[in-house]
Amino acid sequence: MQTGNESSILQAIKAGECDIGLIVDQVVEHQQITCVPLRNEALSIVVRPDSAYSDYAQISPADLADACFVLTEEGCTYRALLLGALRQAAVPHDVVCEFGSLEAIKQWVMHGLGIAFLLHIAVAKDVAQGVLKAIPFAYPSSLYTQVIYMQQKWQSQAFQRFLSLLIQAGSADVCVPNRLV
Repeated sequence: MQTGNESSILQAIKAGECDIGLIVDQVVEHQQITCVPLRNEALSIVVRPDSAYSDYAQISPADLADACFVLTEEGCTYRALLLGALRQAAVPHDVVCEFGSLEAIKQWVMHGLGIAFLLHIAVAKDVAQGVLKAIPFAYPSSLYTQVIYMQQKWQSQAFQRFLSLLIQAGSADVCVPNRLV
């Protein structure tokens, strides 16, 4: 197992360095790569429960004027989506820190050091425990968690079983038909 942003994982699959990848991105379209979308991801502005934003039912880019963000590292697709939305709406903001670790980001938010923009699934447990609040981001997104792998590469029984488990785990949340590209 290795981690990386979406583009580095896609490159590792293309180069044959990895057999299978899990990414959050727009549905991958590449003639040699099979892509199986598992679920459309809900994106949230993540705040402390006592934040000035905590009463919002949803948050638009305009609502985030002068916000201080703790974000994922550059190259992350949902970070790019947020920053693009803020830029498009000409909303001033500040990125106070960035991390490759979701846990580090959540800890900074819990300590009041900024707000975050994360997949709702990444904070669901913290929200249920009442230590964070996730507010839906009112901006269109077509980001999916998806499994990617090379079409023509030999697939062991272990690979096929792992792929089947991933698809089965995501099948309850599939929002688009499984697609081979």
